[in-house]
Order: sequence, then C-alpha cells, then structure tokens
Amino acid sequence: MEMRIAILALCQKNRSGEKQADVNCFLLLLGLLCHISPLLFKFSAKTTAQIAALLTLNLSRVCSIIMLIAYCVYLIFQLWTHRQFFEAQ
Repeated sequence: MEMRIAILALCQKNRSGEKQADVNCFLLLLGLLCHISPLLFKFSAKTTAQIAALLTLNLSRVCSIIMLIAYCVYLIFQLWTHRQFFEAQ
C-alpha cells in the first residue's frame, strides 16, 4: 500500500515537471519567433526603405508586447505551480 502511494506521488511530480518543460519550450520558441520576425520582415518587404523600417518597428513593438504578456503569464504560472516555495513557514 505504501509503495503504491509512493509511485502515485512520483507520477504526480513528473506531470508537473512535464508542464514546466512544455511551458519553458513554448516560451523559448515564442522568444525566437519574436526576435526573428522583424528581421525576416525587413528582408522580405518589397516596399521603400522608409515604409519597411516603419512596418518593422511596429512589428517589433507588437512582438515586445506579446513577449511581455507571455512573461507575466509565466510568472503567474510559476507562482501557482510552485506555491510551496513561496509560502511563509
């Protein structure tokens, strides 16, 4: 009986670790996409340099806002899943 409880507890810990790994991979991919998008847009724009620069700047700002929101959501996720680390003893 105790062995079964220990195995269930171990499986439960692995599930939260899998969630953490998924969130970390998602944030890394989002960061990569947000950093590469303005660069690729700059090279693929078939407009004048001034219009391309303005569009690239706007895209960069949108990507920055998306990354800021994702980071705030990540902090909330961290505080929610790792409550035991932040509780007063």
